[in-house]
Amino acid sequence: MKGDEIRILIADADQPERDALCRALADSGFLVTCVASTTEGLRSVERLGLPHLMIVAPHINGTDDGMNLCREIHLSADVPVIAIAHEPLHDQAAYLIEECADDVVLLPASPEEIVSRVRRLLRRLSDFSYRNAAASQQIAPGVRLNRLEQSLDVDGRAVTLTDREAALLDLLMRHEKRILSGDFLMGQVWPGGRVGRGTLRVTIHRLRQKIEPLPDEPRHILSVRGHGYTFCSDGVLSPS
Repeated sequence: MKGDEIRILIADADQPERDALCRALADSGFLVTCVASTTEGLRSVERLGLPHLMIVAPHINGTDDGMNLCREIHLSADVPVIAIAHEPLHDQAAYLIEECADDVVLLPASPEEIVSRVRRLLRRLSDFSYRNAAASQQIAPGVRLNRLEQSLDVDGRAVTLTDREAALLDLLMRHEKRILSGDFLMGQVWPGGRVGRGTLRVTIHRLRQKIEPLPDEPRHILSVRGHGYTFCSDGVLSPS
């Protein structure tokens, strides 16, 4: 993919720093969108779709955590993230990488260095399939998922999803008709958390209550005894 087809979202309240980085990336052939807050970032995604990569300041300003933007977008897709920080992060660097960042750059760093890191990270990606996740998507008969609002439209009725419900549903949908083990699901939806299978079962139960016409006879979120769970939009699980 050519540089002029790759869109990068920069979220940083420091205008001189943000402008310098925007110019450097634009001069390198990337399509760049610059915002100063999580709210502006989400509006940009609604208007333009998911970026190929994000550059985010962990603390955009005193009241706005830039990682919130990453978390919101990661409910829809695993967009790669470079975090930029103005001070040594120490233990927080490991937290950021585990939580949502693919790379951390300590400032001051030249815009050219950050451009090089962008190119290196993009080269590591095998494809950009995560950008195909639509903001609104029909997931079952009569059920539409709105990723950005983290809600469902069920036969015209609005149903809100919790963070964990949304993350679990998105994970199952991205691996439709593949059986995912309970351990894998817990590790992805509750990373680093001490949760048991009971928590997973309760979350699956709540999703079925919101999606399935007959929650006790599920057709879309299916249990495969001894193996895990799978998602079937058409209600048909082919025998393995």
